[in-house]
Amino acid sequence: MTGGGSLLYFLIASLVVILLTCGASRMVGRWQKVQGKGRRLRVLEGVSTGKDRSLLLVAVGKEVLVVADGPAGTTLVHRIEDPQAAEALCAPEADGPLAGAAADFPAERSIRANLERMQSLIARRRTDG
Repeated sequence: MTGGGSLLYFLIASLVVILLTCGASRMVGRWQKVQGKGRRLRVLEGVSTGKDRSLLLVAVGKEVLVVADGPAGTTLVHRIEDPQAAEALCAPEADGPLAGAAADFPAERSIRANLERMQSLIARRRTDG
């Protein structure tokens, strides 16, 4: 092959590899979407609280939990006891699960207190370490 033929062969081979990779990633994405449907465990919302740390609002069936996730593991922060609040959090809304309704929940004060406590602990660890 000549220099031009080698370049053309390389470009065609690269294009084929890229197309196969795109097709495979779409198939895996569709497969994961199908696998996730109908499950009882859903992450409603998540917030990063630091490097490798996050706070998650998780629905397990009809129960809603606030859990902290980090390198040491996952910890239950708060269990939302009010069935109406849990149902409202699980209901899909156009602007997200918490839009406009969070202030109406009796558990909100407790959740906010736990979040503030976690933030102060994280800030204290950052200054100590």
